[in-house]
Amino acid sequence: MLDAIKPDPVAPVHPLDLADMGGQPGEPITIASRRGEVVSYARADDSSPRGSVFVPFCFYEAAINKLTNAALDPYAQIPEFKYCAIRVSPGRTLAELSSYDGGKALAFHTSTYNSLQFLHRTSRVTTNLPTQRWVRFAHENRSGFGTLDEDTIRVYTGDMFATPTATDQHLPLASVKLLMPTQPGKVIALWNNFVALGKKLGLSAPPEPLYFLKAPNSFANPGDIICKPRAEGKVVFEGELGIVIGKTATAVSESDAMAHVFGYTCANDVTMADILNRDPTFPQWVRAKGFDSFCPMGPTIATGLDPSTLVVKTTLNGDVRQNYPISDMRFTVAQLVSLISTDMTLFPGDVILCGTSLGVGSMKPGSDVEIGISGIGALQNRFE
Repeated sequence: MLDAIKPDPVAPVHPLDLADMGGQPGEPITIASRRGEVVSYARADDSSPRGSVFVPFCFYEAAINKLTNAALDPYAQIPEFKYCAIRVSPGRTLAELSSYDGGKALAFHTSTYNSLQFLHRTSRVTTNLPTQRWVRFAHENRSGFGTLDEDTIRVYTGDMFATPTATDQHLPLASVKLLMPTQPGKVIALWNNFVALGKKLGLSAPPEPLYFLKAPNSFANPGDIICKPRAEGKVVFEGELGIVIGKTATAVSESDAMAHVFGYTCANDVTMADILNRDPTFPQWVRAKGFDSFCPMGPTIATGLDPSTLVVKTTLNGDVRQNYPISDMRFTVAQLVSLISTDMTLFPGDVILCGTSLGVGSMKPGSDVEIGISGIGALQNRFE
């Protein structure tokens, strides 16, 4: 049922006038993202054309497959409303879907799918973008995954990135240990991807993404200890947004890149700063950033977020050290996925760390560090 989709309210998008179609300005449109598909539902009540759905015009710019109501079961089985839907493939981000050209809209009618009508109006329609928070967990000596709703996990089976199937099992969050929400084959991390930090360090904008790899032994769960290296040196935190790949990407275009993104997570790109430039002939990126436990990730993967609205907040022992917007990135999420996939294939579960910004600082043993991003959650670890 649609009631099971819990949208997070966001700021209104470009206005659209439904008055000419018999509706009232301000009626809600709900957009749902489901495992790489984007399905749009709109309520058809007594004041709007029976069986119609109104969707942003940019749906029409993609390859559109019309679905029957039967294909939407159980969503189509709500008696007080009729629904029709379209599927966009290869897909658009929810941010793109909520930003259509000049207020144009496309109307599909359930009884006459060939009947299209374009509008060129401006008024008010509020759009809610639903999110899901996916987790991996350990429970009674077994690992599993599911969706997190407040303090309860709904258990799924199958493949999180392909065909996850919901079960009737629910687990209290307090009864499980959260694991990294993905098991990446590789983690790619960006350097000099934020304007503010680049200005502070006197770095010019790079013509292409600058990145390195985090070693698999550095991956760590939420709540795990970040281990102090045996070598002496300054260890620093770097709170970052992680892009989680949901669909294999090889040399994808920028316009198609977002169809390969599953969601977003928090990460701490921990670094032993003293080692990085110790040898003037060879910057030691892999070593400085590849110590055991130097890449905690989690606690969730959130889908349906607009990354340009997110803010990364890092606290150390309760004091805010970083508080920077993702909108300050030099390369957008779509650009990163496209450009990096031109160099190397990205597989489901892989993570791209977007880089960090102002406020990076050192940690002493016994420090508690937290990376928080609204809609994703707070990644908490202790450095010992």
